[in-house]
Amino acid sequence: MRRPEGEEAIDHGSSWKRDLRPVTLLVALGLALQAQQFLSPFDRVVLGVILYAAAIALFLWGSRRWIAVEPAPPVPGAPVPGDSSSGHPVPVAVRSGLGLLSLPLAFLAYRGFAHNRFSTPGLLAWIGAIVSYSLAVVGFLPVFRLFGRVCRRGRKLFEAVRGDGLKLRLSRTALLLAAITLVGVFFRVYRLATVPPEMTADHAEKLMDVYDVLNGARRIFFPRNTGREAMQFYLTAALIRFTPLTIGHLALKVGTALVSIVAVPLTYLLGRSIYGRQVGLLAAAFVALSRWHIAISRVGLRFPFTPTFVALTLVFLFRAFRHDRRTDWLACGLALGAGLHSYTAVRFVPLLLFVLTVAKGGFDGLERLRRRRTDARPVLDRWVEGTGLSPRFWGHALLGAGASLLVFLPLLRYWQDEPAMFWFRAMTRISDAERSLPGSPWQLLWGNLKDALLMFNYRGGPVWVNTVPEDPVLGPVTGGLFILGTALLLWRLLFRGDRRGAYLLLSLFILLLPSALSLAFPEENPSVVRAGGAIPVVALLAALPVHVLIEVLGDAVGPRSRWRTLVLLVALFATTAWLTYGWYFGKYVRQYRRAAWNTTELGQVARAFADSVGDLDHVYHIPYPWWAHTPNIGINAGDVTWNNAVPDLGALQHHVADRDPKLYLLHVDDRGALNALQFHFPMGQLRRYQSGVPGKDFLMYFVPAWDPDALREKLCTE
Repeated sequence: MRRPEGEEAIDHGSSWKRDLRPVTLLVALGLALQAQQFLSPFDRVVLGVILYAAAIALFLWGSRRWIAVEPAPPVPGAPVPGDSSSGHPVPVAVRSGLGLLSLPLAFLAYRGFAHNRFSTPGLLAWIGAIVSYSLAVVGFLPVFRLFGRVCRRGRKLFEAVRGDGLKLRLSRTALLLAAITLVGVFFRVYRLATVPPEMTADHAEKLMDVYDVLNGARRIFFPRNTGREAMQFYLTAALIRFTPLTIGHLALKVGTALVSIVAVPLTYLLGRSIYGRQVGLLAAAFVALSRWHIAISRVGLRFPFTPTFVALTLVFLFRAFRHDRRTDWLACGLALGAGLHSYTAVRFVPLLLFVLTVAKGGFDGLERLRRRRTDARPVLDRWVEGTGLSPRFWGHALLGAGASLLVFLPLLRYWQDEPAMFWFRAMTRISDAERSLPGSPWQLLWGNLKDALLMFNYRGGPVWVNTVPEDPVLGPVTGGLFILGTALLLWRLLFRGDRRGAYLLLSLFILLLPSALSLAFPEENPSVVRAGGAIPVVALLAALPVHVLIEVLGDAVGPRSRWRTLVLLVALFATTAWLTYGWYFGKYVRQYRRAAWNTTELGQVARAFADSVGDLDHVYHIPYPWWAHTPNIGINAGDVTWNNAVPDLGALQHHVADRDPKLYLLHVDDRGALNALQFHFPMGQLRRYQSGVPGKDFLMYFVPAWDPDALREKLCTE
């Protein structure tokens, strides 16, 4: 790769050192991958740690001259493109009027969102407040420019179609990103209808909320099942309304898969905004192949919203750090506000932005002090940011915070009306609201943080729905690269003053807090879903060592190394893809089938009965401890409202007077239920359903249509 003009040369040593550095990096990479293999079985941890220490030492020695390739820094004093303060300014009176207009509109929206409902007047006022505020912040010029750009490209596309046919000219970066995204699409949609195979109780609760939306509910916050934000329910309802999808597990999975796919190009943008295009592409590839991200994306719950919105928000935040444009701050605030409507873990992102902004101000203050004392050049190589010590910077940051508050406004109203429900889920984990803390809060927090940090390479989460219990969330290749990347960031932060390492490591720490703060239920930590916001950051850390290796190889052996580097990359990512495929579609699916109850087969039996001799109203499920969830049977049978559970066997006496045919589904070990059925319906027929999954058989007790008076006569005669 061609080094940008003015960048320090990588090689400052003799030729033998130049030739030795690539070999050293390759040996370090091999040691790291082998070390990760020793950590996974838990029985050779000491050897794994020793190999990791050797790999880190060799890698830091081999990359000690490395300087990352980044976008050109902003020129101090030059007009900032895209900012309405440059070019043709918008009259202050117009912008002030728009800003003032957003206040009464926001007040009307706040009033209109009472009773946990998106009312039409409130919704219109809310949209108007966001639009007027955005125009007041950035002015009309960026909007006109964007509109003109879209019109010009649309006209060119139309002319190309009418003329010689459609001809697309894509850069090499765009083609690579498209290919990486397609790989991510494959891993997220391949066999999506059947993998994962079964729903849990959480899925049933979500589908009931979706059913409410389809039948006219316009809730801001859905209080069912300890409370959930609304975005997934409206997205799934839209998919069902405008596509052939029906209410079921697949509709949930399609929605979350689409959201997770977006995270791949967003991670590219995040990497590009910090370290350049090459790191962005590598990071996007690691997200596309991440078994962690794939597993939580295909379950069908809200988990993939967090990494997607974290990546989107951080893209604009780091752009704002570099350029201090109002457009970037506004986009950052809008992305944050929208993300708060998706998943509870996103509530830690405002804390993350606050910490990163304060850290930037601290770095800028230290840099100014150092330069005053030594009259030296900046330490940060080619990474240059706009100053965080000016009133303009903090004013723009406050404008971004105002935008996020406006988008958050519906939830803010619900927070005021129902604070206990809004915080219920979080408080049951952080405090003793549901059960007493099993120890000292500080000891619990320390233990949780340790376990959360170890989940990347040593021991992962315990929940079989979201991962293979106790498997590290990173695969053998990504895990080794993650350790090398973390060590590289720490080294450059301590010895080169590269603040990007501090930004990423602070982000990683704070994004682990939703999992680590489960003090009341420490057994739920580490949670691969609550910590899912860390996925884009982890991908960046894993991408950095590969980027360094590419740069050093190219510098050491010249342009002829291009094919060797390509072979290395293909081998690295092909191995990652193969391991991810085997882990998810093999190991994960097998353990999921063993752990999940086969409500799909139960639903199929219920539907077959309804389509032949009876109806769903006369299909009954007799619950048994740790067995199938009743609503899931109805959903798989095609009726989300079906909930014919018989928890009290005494209720069977009320069924005796019903002359219609009935079907009872019961556990194979439930002898009490079987005896009760045979007592009340002696004419019934018992069959055992042979499940396709070992250990998942169940009993079917069929009661044909009958005359209770005739049976009573028969019993009396006997």
